[in-house]
Amino acid sequence: MNITLIGTGNMGSAFAQQLSQFGHHVRITGRDLDKAHALAAQHQNVEAFAADQALGQNEVVIVATAYQDALSTQSCSFLPLTSTSLSTFTGVFPRKVSEITSPCCAPDWRS
Repeated sequence: MNITLIGTGNMGSAFAQQLSQFGHHVRITGRDLDKAHALAAQHQNVEAFAADQALGQNEVVIVATAYQDALSTQSCSFLPLTSTSLSTFTGVFPRKVSEITSPCCAPDWRS
C-alpha cells in the first residue's frame, strides 16, 4: 500500500519503521525536512518529501503530529483542515485519513 505519513517524532518514526517492515511504500514529511530525510534513510521503502509533495497518489494519510500541530493548517498546508478531527475530512481526493494525535493537554471537554 502507498501511505503518506505526516510527522517525524516518536509516533511517526515508529509508524515508518513498522510500515516499512511490512512492505508498504511510505512518503514521509514533517516540519523539519532534514529529519524526514534522516528517518527515510533508516528504512526501506520510505522516502522523504516536502509537505507540498508528500501526498502523491497515496491511498492513505496518517497524521502523527503533536495535537496543536494537527489543528494548525500551517503544519499540513496541503490539507484543507477544517475540523479538529481529520477522521471527518472529505477533501477533493479519495483517501483514507487517520490522525493519531492525542489532546493530552487540551481543555476538559466535559465542562
